[in-house]
Amino acid sequence: MYLALKHVLKYFALLNPTMYANGDIIIEVTDQGTGVSPAELQDIFELYYESDHARGGQLKGTGIGLALSKELVELHHGSIAAKNNATGGLSVSVKLPGVSTIHNEAIHGITEVPSFAHLAHEDTVNEEHTGHSVDDIAHAPLVLLVEDNMDMREFLKEQLSSTYRVELAENGEEGFKKALHVKPDIVLSDIMMPKMDGIQMLDKLKSDVSTSHIPVILLSAKSAIESQIEGIKYGADYYITKPFNNEFLLAAIANILGQRKKLAEGLINHRKIIDLSPGEVVITSKDEIFLKNVIKIVEEKMADADFNIDTVAEMVNMGRTSFFNKFKSLTQMAPVEFVREIRLKRAKQYFDAGSAGSVNIAEIAYMVGFNNAKYFSTCFKAKYNLSPSDYLKSKEAAATDDIS
Repeated sequence: MYLALKHVLKYFALLNPTMYANGDIIIEVTDQGTGVSPAELQDIFELYYESDHARGGQLKGTGIGLALSKELVELHHGSIAAKNNATGGLSVSVKLPGVSTIHNEAIHGITEVPSFAHLAHEDTVNEEHTGHSVDDIAHAPLVLLVEDNMDMREFLKEQLSSTYRVELAENGEEGFKKALHVKPDIVLSDIMMPKMDGIQMLDKLKSDVSTSHIPVILLSAKSAIESQIEGIKYGADYYITKPFNNEFLLAAIANILGQRKKLAEGLINHRKIIDLSPGEVVITSKDEIFLKNVIKIVEEKMADADFNIDTVAEMVNMGRTSFFNKFKSLTQMAPVEFVREIRLKRAKQYFDAGSAGSVNIAEIAYMVGFNNAKYFSTCFKAKYNLSPSDYLKSKEAAATDDIS
């Protein structure tokens, strides 16, 4: 219903408004559905209102389409009302003031004259308004939005598209297949869906090693604590009940993606980044095992200068591409960068363990897997802002100051 009204209003944007100078505009949209009970005719315009009326079988609403339509109409000084048809179904009538009425209101102090013109261009993303250029969005994190209701899906897509790239799926089955194919940075999913619901999709995502690292936010009108526990039990990173604040949803997405960036530093320092408070779970048990295995392999093989990503992928029983995508999503680092970080960290540990005069820089470079001492020094300086020799000198100076 919302999309039908939206397209009708966009059609009027292309007409000459003087055609309606002598009277109000009346638009009526009629469906052939089951209608609603008389007691609910006003409630259906409330945000996130969902009717329990389902005479014609399973009927699911989102409580968003008519609420948005009402807001849109009222912004243009109009009114909207619904009625059940005698022959079945529902009719929604929109009344918009004609140009002469708007002119009279402006004379009596209403200076803001509504215009339909902006509706014809509402899908254009303007960098000035969003703060993000087209190039920024092209490299933004990818959100997979899984929602079976068209109105809600389009609404959330519009909200997310100014900050993220967005892929769409209409149910859990399609969502799972898309997640395997596009490897999103995060999944945002409804729970109640046909073919495969959100919980079933979540279970499959978290059970598959190639997707278990992808964070999932569940959206649902089910506010019961049992439903929330079920979502968290299956590995959901966040469970948000309707109605929700759009800024809260965007903040939740940003927070989860931000937590991922902290994971790499914790791994290199052998700290486990996991917070078990509700909505803050960063890694699942499968991912923890995966990362521990990778670290163990790197530590055992780091002295081998020919050690590479193919060796790691083979040892954790994954294909090269799947391993690369999963590892980079978890750590925000390419595997080769991670191996270099581990090697430099171990070299620093060797430097810290020995005295400045007894340390052979070239020897330690080879011990941690660098076959070129000069390249090792370049990498070490890039990470610690000091060359190996200067780092050892600073250590010796610090030790002398402590003695004195």
